[in-house]
Amino acid sequence: MKNKSFLNGAFILAAAGIISKFIGFFFKVPITRLIGAEGLGLYNYPYNLYSAMLAISITGLPVAISKLVSERIALKQYRAVHKVFKVALILMSFVGISTSAVLFVGSKIIVNKFWPPGAYYPLMGLVFAPIFVASMSVFRGYFQGMQLMMPTAISQIFESFGRLIVGLGLAYFLVNKGIPYAAGGASFGATAGAILGLIVLIISYLKIHSKLNKNIQKYKVIEKEESSIFIITKILSISVPISIGAVASSMMSLIDSLMINSRLLIAGFSVKEASVLYGQLGAANTLINFPLTVSIAIAASIVPVISEAKVHENYYEIRQKLEEGIKMGFYIGLPATMGLFILADPILAFIFPTINGGGKLLQLLAVALVFITLNQILTGALQGFGKVMIPVKNLFLGSVVKVIVSYFLTIQPAYNIKGAAIGTITGYIIALLLNYKDIKKYTKIKLKVNDIFIKPIVSVIGMSLAVFYTFNYWSGVLNSNNIATLISILAGAIVYGTILLCVGGIKIKDVLMIFNRK
Repeated sequence: MKNKSFLNGAFILAAAGIISKFIGFFFKVPITRLIGAEGLGLYNYPYNLYSAMLAISITGLPVAISKLVSERIALKQYRAVHKVFKVALILMSFVGISTSAVLFVGSKIIVNKFWPPGAYYPLMGLVFAPIFVASMSVFRGYFQGMQLMMPTAISQIFESFGRLIVGLGLAYFLVNKGIPYAAGGASFGATAGAILGLIVLIISYLKIHSKLNKNIQKYKVIEKEESSIFIITKILSISVPISIGAVASSMMSLIDSLMINSRLLIAGFSVKEASVLYGQLGAANTLINFPLTVSIAIAASIVPVISEAKVHENYYEIRQKLEEGIKMGFYIGLPATMGLFILADPILAFIFPTINGGGKLLQLLAVALVFITLNQILTGALQGFGKVMIPVKNLFLGSVVKVIVSYFLTIQPAYNIKGAAIGTITGYIIALLLNYKDIKKYTKIKLKVNDIFIKPIVSVIGMSLAVFYTFNYWSGVLNSNNIATLISILAGAIVYGTILLCVGGIKIKDVLMIFNRK
């Protein structure tokens, strides 16, 4: 594929991810006001279980299918592409139906054993969602393997809209029947969104499938027939390690959260103070996750690109695409880090007005942002290269370091909850260095320090000065931190982009290439 395909695809997925997060924000705020803390609690009980089950079953599947499809397209084995898709769809339909069956049959047992009775209705609202989500993961992996990101992007937006409109609408109409019913209606929004997203993907598939048939007729390539068992084995060999990595990461976060609370109590904080500090951590993590949408998009886009080049043993192209991905990640991650660092307090007050403090904590987590961004991109590159277990191992080692550092620092009153942020920084630095060591070993990449690091650092220095002085000036003139925050963010973006163009970090043709879909 050409340069523009990689950059354009990453941009499309990033834009869709950001739009989806905004839609999700518009869902959470009114739902919280409508059903209150009680309803939100009932909603969260089954949703967390549902999310965990999906993480185990389909986290690595789009990556696996993307890799297998891109490898076969590189060899013009279009019949094999279709068979990979067909086998994966059958496999994941079985997984989705099985997951739904477990939730349906065991719903009363789960509720009676672990949750309040009112959680039954939200659970029933999610019972059939795994069927559609599992199928969506197959379609998305298929399109990403063909380096067609638009169908995935559109389906994500429609999925979010479906969740917003149906979930919010049902909650509004059912709230008079009781909070549990309203929470159940909100929960069904996830199912409705998955159905809508799947419909979009099916329509896109029907359009593209005809082109695939033409390629089958055009290229008379002798293809070795792959058995269904072979394809399933390949899918599982790629997706299972990735899913294990996701579960390991989630478990580390869970252990971390449980540990932080107890360590803060030992440090002398009251239960209420510990809850307030943990609430600040949750708010800061929410803000950090927003710019990570971009790095997730780059990682998803780089997998099929690296896989295709690896089939042809084209290490020059592998190094070129990897360098582009790292460059794009650093160019976006660094200004996001500095923006959140400088405007930590006003951004927190703007987005979470009910949460007091937490600015220093957000500043620390902002430092971790650039390391997380680069780590995700290197993880995608290693997965595309076929080394799926390496980033899992490195993430696990980083997570262990993260827990150890958090364990010893959070008990210190001077650090308290900031110890967890320092642990996050340390853990991701370890994972990043290990991933870079491994990717360098396999690709022999040598990064261009001036282009990738020096030019954006110079640009960010100018941006930081613009943000700092713009905010201070307008907050005094307007007597409004919120408006001053928006103006300073806009000013920072303009200054950063302008300096980056002036120093040659990016060129006009590069920007046009991102928006060029041809």
